[in-house]
Amino acid sequence: MTADTEAPNFVSCAYCRGPVRTISGPKCESCEVPIHRDCWIDFGGCPSFACANSPDMQTKSGQPAR
Repeated sequence: MTADTEAPNFVSCAYCRGPVRTISGPKCESCEVPIHRDCWIDFGGCPSFACANSPDMQTKSGQPAR
């Protein structure tokens, strides 16, 4: 890890565990878990268990992930 990613203004992406900025980084609109946009697309939604935007919850509700 570089000094930039060790700073406290970064957290881990919920999908790939890579660094995400805490203030300006992308987050799930429902549960606010930090996740890269590319990771969101790759996973098909939020990787957080039981989040309204997770692929499993979307399948159950019939609503597309935001």
